[in-house]
Amino acid sequence: MKVISVVILAASLLLSVRAAATHDQDAQFYFDRGNSHFNEGDYAKAIGAYSRVISISPGFDQAYFNRGLAYYRNGQYGKAVSDFSRVISGHPENAELYSSRALAYLKLKQYENAIEDYNKVIALNPGSADAHHNRGIAYAHMEKYDRALSDYSEALDIFGHTSPPLLMSCSICDISDSQWRERPFARCGTCRRTSPCKYHPS
Repeated sequence: MKVISVVILAASLLLSVRAAATHDQDAQFYFDRGNSHFNEGDYAKAIGAYSRVISISPGFDQAYFNRGLAYYRNGQYGKAVSDFSRVISGHPENAELYSSRALAYLKLKQYENAIEDYNKVIALNPGSADAHHNRGIAYAHMEKYDRALSDYSEALDIFGHTSPPLLMSCSICDISDSQWRERPFARCGTCRRTSPCKYHPS
């Protein structure tokens, strides 16, 4: 009887291993399908595939992150925040996760939350020009123009003022009509302003 019990136990373990392997294969299959849909720009189908992954394997963090990106691209910013937050809880030192969630907060006009996330990004990666620039955008929306200009300038310093991206340098030109009179560099022909800024000399 003992021998039979051991054989039955061994068979049960083998079935468990096979089931787990099939389980993982199914999750990977739908994850790959989600990535294909995402790359094709079909974000609704990507969301469906990533959701299937999560239903099969709830601990599949990359599926949550990718679904968050798909939600973001699909204009579902609140759901993107939820997925990014889920992944951040398990990976609190990953700057990319905070940056992704901050972009969703910007879309939701939750500027204080965006700033908090960009603060974390900058603490983890002080050389992130994008984080300084985007935090500046959040400050500008909150009419904290001095802080916005400081962040824009820091972002440009990181790029070395050699060839800053047009969008980034034009953010300085776009601060506020009320600020133009106070800052001689704040109008720019390149930015469709009436006179050049210091980053776009005529």
